[in-house]
Amino acid sequence: MGLFDRFRKPAQTCLDPTFGSLVRAHGSWGGSVRFPPTGGDVQVLLDAAPTDGHRTLFTDLVQRYSSLKPAIADALFTLWEPHLRELRRQREWIVSTPGEIEEHTRLDCIELGLPSSIVLGYGFTADVGWDDAMFSIKVIDWHVRPGSLDD
Repeated sequence: MGLFDRFRKPAQTCLDPTFGSLVRAHGSWGGSVRFPPTGGDVQVLLDAAPTDGHRTLFTDLVQRYSSLKPAIADALFTLWEPHLRELRRQREWIVSTPGEIEEHTRLDCIELGLPSSIVLGYGFTADVGWDDAMFSIKVIDWHVRPGSLDD
């Protein structure tokens, strides 16, 4: 044990019936959860300790996700298109339409904030060649809006 280890507080954790094991860090609760619409696990971040409100918001997102996908693809492409115009000068890209961006992105993270704020974090699939691109899409009261594209 190091000199200062005794001053460290153990991480706060909880086991939630919907989200599984969560750890509190930097003011939010996070973990990994299965997201049935994609068939994979995604990182989940909650703005506070998990409540029935977070669980309901997540369950509603699972149910509505397929109907939101066209708007999500449009929002992703809205963020991507300005970069695409610039990057096409360097090489050809396999993502040049909203339909293609849907095929070549993956949902990595879901941030849930009460009462009805959702931020979806996406990245490109490996075949695109920009592995550190991070898209954020906002879903507020079930309206999809572009957030940001960073790397």
